[in-house]
Amino acid sequence: MPVDPTATSSYTGVNRRPRRLAIFAQADGVFSSIWILSALILAFFWTVAASAETHGGDEWSTSQQGSAPIRLITPTATPSPPAQPQAPSCSATRGSIREEEISITGQVRDLPFRVYLPPCYDQDRQERYPTLYFLHGLLGDDKQWEEAGALEQADALLSSGVIPPFIIVMPWERTGIDLEPALVNGLIPYIDQAFRTRAESSWRAIGGLSRGGGQALQIGLKHPDLFGQISMHSPAILNADGPILTWLRAIPEEMQPALWIDIGQRDSLYPSTVHLIEVLFNNGYAATTQLNTGDHDMAYWRAHVDTYLRWHAGLWFGHLLRDYAALRSH
Repeated sequence: MPVDPTATSSYTGVNRRPRRLAIFAQADGVFSSIWILSALILAFFWTVAASAETHGGDEWSTSQQGSAPIRLITPTATPSPPAQPQAPSCSATRGSIREEEISITGQVRDLPFRVYLPPCYDQDRQERYPTLYFLHGLLGDDKQWEEAGALEQADALLSSGVIPPFIIVMPWERTGIDLEPALVNGLIPYIDQAFRTRAESSWRAIGGLSRGGGQALQIGLKHPDLFGQISMHSPAILNADGPILTWLRAIPEEMQPALWIDIGQRDSLYPSTVHLIEVLFNNGYAATTQLNTGDHDMAYWRAHVDTYLRWHAGLWFGHLLRDYAALRSH
């Protein structure tokens, strides 16, 4: 299967993971009316929560690195609607995981990755889904986000109807792989061909923890045509005043991705993360931020992974509502 216009993916006997046995049909479709109804219900709760934050939940602080105020937005947990509809064609409550490797032109090694597919993906063949690319930290691999509880939490939130279904892609940046071109020229085109994604940037997100958070920011800002959301968790950002500002200023206002930043206050990367927030604020770029209690460790990421997923899904709910309103207007 072609990965990009100039290259062909190859699977060999030495790959650690077998190729999927079949390619799923590329059926046109959108989220079902059940999820649109859920979006309408949950939008009310999100609006109430956002209103509560705006009128009393915000905090302001000044870091030791500067005098610019930092707006710390702490989203209220999204309450579940009173009654949760169930998809009529499937009663599954757990997603599935696929493991693959692909060869990409210009990369000296194959790129392994894991894909989380939401419950009922195989049954609801008309659905297309948002996609979240989660990047691991230094010395991590494509299982790190699973260790952080992301897939477990996704199952729980999806089965209770709190978030809409989406796909999670977790690449493994092995030694010798240049992650940015590997994603942009290889993995993203492959995922959009092989799985039923919604390929517009507004339905695609990238996030990462530690070093992966810094990579998510770089890749997301340099490719706003591909990503509408960027989330950074305990990010390793070395120079917020350098190329980051160049990338930010090059993005047209209508294409600016939504940003999320969180970190524990005992984290060694806390000062540089606070400085990044100040740089964004001083240049008029809004970001949702959380400065929490915690260290730079798996315990911290597991404690907050639920919030990460809710943030991404909340933005997609907003797109669902706009789609629904557009349909009603015709």
